Amino acid sequence: MLPLPPAKKTNMADDEPNVLGAYNVILDFERNAKTKKDALHARILGYLILHAPSIHARHEMVRVIHSCGQNQDTLSELGESFFYLYIRPCKLL
Repeated sequence: MLPLPPAKKTNMADDEPNVLGAYNVILDFERNAKTKKDALHARILGYLILHAPSIHARHEMVRVIHSCGQNQDTLSELGESFFYLYIRPCKLL
């Protein structure tokens, strides 16, 4: 999986400050990842912000990320849950 693009290279400047703030939290999480698994979880969360299917889905992602604070263990668990709920079932097919 490719690393997340910097916030400057995304359309985040046009979004609400909360979206940019959540994305920056995820970029910090990716930069400071202790393991490859943590980096993968950070990228899952980041790409879910960047490619959310609707504005409502993006706002929900931002809300959930902000609820984790900047706790990397909690963010990793969140990314892992999205992996098992949405990505892993696709791999089985």
